[in-house]
Amino acid sequence: MWLRLILFLLIVAVALSWHQRNAQPTTLNYFLGEIQLPLSVIVMLALAGGIAIGSLLGLMATVPLRLRAGRLEKRLQKRSRELDTLKQGASGNDTAIANGRSD
Repeated sequence: MWLRLILFLLIVAVALSWHQRNAQPTTLNYFLGEIQLPLSVIVMLALAGGIAIGSLLGLMATVPLRLRAGRLEKRLQKRSRELDTLKQGASGNDTAIANGRSD
């Protein structure tokens, strides 16, 4: 726990220091207009946008695989129950044959 706290504080300190060194105002021109922000804020917004887009793309790849894994797990459980039922039925026939009865 202390390690996470120290690591978090270290990251915050580095980010604040970086923000102070890159605080000059920069104009960002986009399709609908322009805005003036510190360079560090623009870079952080671009980083956050990239993380968000990457996460969404990762989810789009992961969710179908998890759904398929769930369906396969259900099929496996069903087949396992069927196998157990067949084993129980087979062991019942073995006992009947051992006792001299056959159906």
